[in-house]
Amino acid sequence: MEVSSTRTNGIAIIFIKGSITSKDRKCFQNHIDSALNDDPIHLNLNLQGVPIVDSGIIGLMMVTRNRCKQRHIGFSVSCLHPQLQDDFDLLNLGTLIPIYATDQDVMASAENR
Repeated sequence: MEVSSTRTNGIAIIFIKGSITSKDRKCFQNHIDSALNDDPIHLNLNLQGVPIVDSGIIGLMMVTRNRCKQRHIGFSVSCLHPQLQDDFDLLNLGTLIPIYATDQDVMASAENR
């Protein structure tokens, strides 16, 4: 798993490449914690380069969603890999976590909040 991040106008975007499994949990959590420590107005996970996540990481995404909600920070995912999109659809995660086609869509939505 490779991770990088950026922040623009208070919107933190974490870019992830490679499959994310439970062995990556600590690294994944550290990047999320780091982004949240900067008090963004919105946190987005760009998952374009992520074909697979395991159930533990889905759980961590839900915990992150709840943490963001408690702090009035928006949370979303964007640029889903087609294989991952199928998994999100199967689990009906789009009803819990907003899914955007592009990072530009995230920026526009967050700025209009």
